[in-house]
Amino acid sequence: MKKTTILLLLCLMIGTFAVEAKKVSEEDFVEITLKTGESVSGYLYSGWNRNYMRKTPNYKFSIVPTRESRKKEQVWYTADEVVSVVFSKSDPQYRWESHEVYHKSFSDKKALRRHLVCIETDGGDAAICWWNQPDGINRYNVPVDVVMYGLVVRDADIVLPIIKGSGKSATTLTGLIEHHMKDAQPEFVKAYLDFVGDTQNSQAMIEDPSVVLDLFRKYWK
Repeated sequence: MKKTTILLLLCLMIGTFAVEAKKVSEEDFVEITLKTGESVSGYLYSGWNRNYMRKTPNYKFSIVPTRESRKKEQVWYTADEVVSVVFSKSDPQYRWESHEVYHKSFSDKKALRRHLVCIETDGGDAAICWWNQPDGINRYNVPVDVVMYGLVVRDADIVLPIIKGSGKSATTLTGLIEHHMKDAQPEFVKAYLDFVGDTQNSQAMIEDPSVVLDLFRKYWK
């Protein structure tokens, strides 16, 4: 048998073993609420946070019934089908929700994209969330992520981005809120822009994004 054939077979065997031997941890257990009202549960097998090289970020994922399940047992879901995904056996119990998120776009019609976001501070009718999204390619031609923070408005089923990045590289965002909300929520937009325009307030918001919830309660109509 030729060496190239042997190497090919070995690669196929290793690849097959890697797929079949994949295990998930107990903390990967999730409880999913579907838009139909049905609830399902299982173990997250293919996550939504790292599959955007070929697909929409934070949109599609799969679960399997047990920790020992194989790839062929996957059941796939999308953000269009789910209301929430809760990691009920992790500490803390991370809760992801499906919402329409505003993104930069040349077309207002394409600015809203539905995907999953992780709830960080839950204020009932509003919440602060975060998600990761692609942010270009570094000097090594490797795709990089950036963390985004947003204001979830549950009645409207929307997320307004408020912070991009973390730590020293974090910046507060105003453009999307001003552009898309100036007519529908003029009081909130003015209060938000005035708040972020103050350097100390802007830094306080980066350190604790939940301060935006106070503005929401006072000025959102």
